[in-house]
Amino acid sequence: MERLLPNPMITKKNKIRRHNKINNFGRRLFDIVTSVLGLILLSPIFLIISIIIKISSPGPIFFKGKRIGRYGKIFNIIKFRTMHESSDSYQGARITAQDDPRITSIGRLLRDTKLNELPQLINILRGEMSLVGPRPEDVEIAKTWTDTQKEVLLSVRPGMTSPASVVYRNEESLLSHEDGLDQYLKEIMPDKMRLDMLYVVQRNFLSDIDVIFCTLLALLPGWRKIQLKNWELYYGPLSRFLNRFVSWFIIDILLAFFSFAITVVIYRLNTPLNLGWIASLIIITSFSLFFSLSNIVLHLYTIEWSRAPSGYAILLLISAGISMICLNIIQFIFRDSIQELPLIVTGVAIAITVFLAIAIRYRERLITTVASRWLKLRGGIRDIGENVLIIGAGKNASAVEWLLNQSSSNQLFHIVGMIDDQHSIQQMSIGYARVLGTTEQIQEIVEENNIGLICFTIHNISKQDKARILNLCNNTGIRTVEMPDFFGILGKAFQQSEKEPASS
Repeated sequence: MERLLPNPMITKKNKIRRHNKINNFGRRLFDIVTSVLGLILLSPIFLIISIIIKISSPGPIFFKGKRIGRYGKIFNIIKFRTMHESSDSYQGARITAQDDPRITSIGRLLRDTKLNELPQLINILRGEMSLVGPRPEDVEIAKTWTDTQKEVLLSVRPGMTSPASVVYRNEESLLSHEDGLDQYLKEIMPDKMRLDMLYVVQRNFLSDIDVIFCTLLALLPGWRKIQLKNWELYYGPLSRFLNRFVSWFIIDILLAFFSFAITVVIYRLNTPLNLGWIASLIIITSFSLFFSLSNIVLHLYTIEWSRAPSGYAILLLISAGISMICLNIIQFIFRDSIQELPLIVTGVAIAITVFLAIAIRYRERLITTVASRWLKLRGGIRDIGENVLIIGAGKNASAVEWLLNQSSSNQLFHIVGMIDDQHSIQQMSIGYARVLGTTEQIQEIVEENNIGLICFTIHNISKQDKARILNLCNNTGIRTVEMPDFFGILGKAFQQSEKEPASS
């Protein structure tokens, strides 16, 4: 097999993210099934286009051009011929503009509707291409790529469509015949490669389905001029629906079902409850559905729970309350045929449902909190990261604590506690940190807790007090960092923006 270089540009030892065998097998199986069905269903269209091409201008029906594929293998891409069969068509510019005189009248229609691309289903069936992937580039143009671009783009099969193909679906109209190649190399190719490289890094089966959907949508006459946002191509409607709605919908149904089922079973062990299995199943299923539907109505599936404020948990409680009201309405309507659940059973089941729903949404924070408490109790947390002492316990200190805990390097730091001269908050916990003492105890606290870094956060005190406290910090010999007044800077920024005249 001919290659762009003597050896493949991509080897199995490269550090490009590899998709597991199941993923690759599933993708290839999807490509085979889709290409076979496509060739069968589109065969009448293939026949009509072939006849029109043959009648309209002399020459072959198909065009075959050299393209670079996976691992640098060179293959012949198959398209319906759209140019006049002449030496100019083969020796002219490698990039085609809309006003290119080499294009036939029927060829222009085929290009506008993208029907000339349909024979690439044969390339997909052969395994040279995939349904979705970076568009295969001309061999000579591919030689201008950097090593990194080759490494990423040639790590997967090229595709019949891609996010870049959708974004630049009207590419030919952006180029002129005179300097089309130069325009393409300088203006269009860099952005297309950026989009394709981003696709390779983030690709998954759902995103591929979204790209196919967006491609079909973009081909419709009324939708061609609509500009899709780039993120919609990588995380489209199907991905959003399955990840945000379906997964949480199923989880919440299972949580509610489990909570009611376990409560009913435990209650029956101690007290007779002659509901019957069918009635019990109807009640449990009804509440489960109501709970999940209420979460949809309250937009709880569009919240990034790993970073959601803790106050959002009240929404789950409201959702459970709505579900309980709906359940009571159902029980009232069918009171003659279904026995009503005891209030204690309903109350306990709903409480368990809400607890589990909150726990699974805030699981990362709960695990982190429990682990931190446990390590602190056993003394092992001192071995993790550099011990930090925060001087001050106000809003600025809380901001510093949040930043250190939320940053990507949070494992490098461990906040031992805070220092503040306000007596009413001594030994109180502020956030995840405890106020350990006053400024007069800085030396003692630094020595006891093996402090490696002091963060000074107080800004609303006199210059004399500030100098005194900073002097105490410096006398410890420990590195002291004076943190900026975050809220003061923010306030000044807003004041400055109000003073500036609005641009006309």
